[in-house]
Amino acid sequence: MTEQNFKIVETNYNLTDFEAIRKELQNYEFFKQNLNTHKTCTKHKEKSEFRVMADDNKKFFLQFDNEDNALEFLNSTERHDYGILETDLQEELEKITAENINEKSAEFLARFNKVFKLQVDYDPNESDFSTINENVRKTLWNKESRFLLNFYMTEVTKRKFNFPNWSFEEVNTFNPFYVPLYVGRDGKPQSYYRLLEPKTRKHFDFKMYLGL
Repeated sequence: MTEQNFKIVETNYNLTDFEAIRKELQNYEFFKQNLNTHKTCTKHKEKSEFRVMADDNKKFFLQFDNEDNALEFLNSTERHDYGILETDLQEELEKITAENINEKSAEFLARFNKVFKLQVDYDPNESDFSTINENVRKTLWNKESRFLLNFYMTEVTKRKFNFPNWSFEEVNTFNPFYVPLYVGRDGKPQSYYRLLEPKTRKHFDFKMYLGL
């Protein structure tokens, strides 16, 4: 797409005002969908206005006045810099792929040690566990630090239990990206995010969470 022929509309709905949301959505009807690009297009019922949404974009949709432009975008896999994030996931910024994950892993270890003020590798000893617990518990958990902690725990798990494979979950935004997961004994892709809710920070237990 050589020129911008759409308007970015952020979805700042007031989720407590159901009636306003209902009226807004009632003005549009389903128009087209492309299962390969994971995009859907709706059309205003009374005027030439089209909205294109990506399955996993939680922040905005694109609005077109021209049907041909809307359909061209619906079917396109071309990437575009929107100047705004599409999700709350740190992985959207990290741009991890199967091809670069080993290089990224080294980078993430350095960042993990810096953020949590540690000096560990991906094969920590029993003597490291208490220091990891102490520093993780006293460090603020934000989007980046939770990502780095999850990735560190994932890498340690893969190496400690000899799980050789990564799985890459695709997030189908306008610019798709991947969330890396380890594949455990049951063959299911997994991560530690569910254990890393900020409210649980004071109870973090590295050894117990990893089953070491």
